[in-house]
Amino acid sequence: MLSAMKTTSPAAPAATDSLLLWHTDLDEYVAALAWTADHDAVLTLTSAGRLARLRTTDGQPDWEQAAHPAGALCLDACPAAPVLATGGMDGCLVLRDTTTGRVLHEQRLGTGWVETVRWSPDGRVLAATCGRALHLFDVTGQPLGRFAGHESTVAVLSWRADSAALATGCYSAARLFAVPLPGTALQPYETLAWKNSMISLAWNANGRYLAAGTQDAKIHFWVLPYEPESDLEMAGYSSKVKELSWHGGGEWLASNCGTEIVLWDASGAGPAGRRPVVLRGHTGRVQRLAYQHQGGLLASADESGEVVLWQPARTRAPLAGQELGSAVSCLRWSPNDSRLAIGTAEGRVAIL
Repeated sequence: MLSAMKTTSPAAPAATDSLLLWHTDLDEYVAALAWTADHDAVLTLTSAGRLARLRTTDGQPDWEQAAHPAGALCLDACPAAPVLATGGMDGCLVLRDTTTGRVLHEQRLGTGWVETVRWSPDGRVLAATCGRALHLFDVTGQPLGRFAGHESTVAVLSWRADSAALATGCYSAARLFAVPLPGTALQPYETLAWKNSMISLAWNANGRYLAAGTQDAKIHFWVLPYEPESDLEMAGYSSKVKELSWHGGGEWLASNCGTEIVLWDASGAGPAGRRPVVLRGHTGRVQRLAYQHQGGLLASADESGEVVLWQPARTRAPLAGQELGSAVSCLRWSPNDSRLAIGTAEGRVAIL
């Protein structure tokens, strides 16, 4: 167990209503959103299956479609091509053209739900999970590999920054996979046995640490390449650790802890024995966290609908904030880190 959490004095209230560019109301829970590769539009998916491309200039739709009418769960946009992927309760993976919405490829992955779709950082490989199986595809939808040997439903997934490997988490283990060469099977090159329920998973930029947030209010760290008994565990959280976000350089890990944000320093010798930094400024429980891809800004959002921007390297006080009126369901920075897209439980989409 690492050191007890460090507390800070209450932060000054964040400024509000100074960041909003526009908002639009979809009137349905926003299950997922993503930016197009050229950051000219935001793609949104509601839980009822309403899929839309919204212009970032004014929030007006270029097109709208029905997707996964039995219930939609996930969406991600390829960072290297105009292709988006969606998954839902029907067990189907669908690829569409981001410009027109035209279906490019559709495939049923199984009888379970397609709960995660995630493009590799270089945009060449799509990972999708359905039940106990991990599937990999290229940008055209051609299968690259399938692994169905997880002991339980794949709960979480994270790509390594170099796009050459990814990690999955289920109840009894985290597994590390290399993207397979043509003609080779998809198999984990390392299985990290650990009997706990993972609800978040994040691989840092230099590939040294894989962090998992747990159902029992802890963070588990694997130091890679893994050596037995080198694991680290951070305890003392007041709530389930559902959100993990690494700083772009991989030195700092942000995590949710009730109304607070807890930052762990993984630079140098790593977080072992170090006290974390605690950021205070929210009145509701923190539900979403997102560091910029390259910059030092951290965005956080809580159950009341407040979004706060931080720059932890400079100050522990919030820089600015925006009130959106209902719990934030998703939070994504644009590819160039200049704008922040937000979706809420009541169906509002906003750009800051």
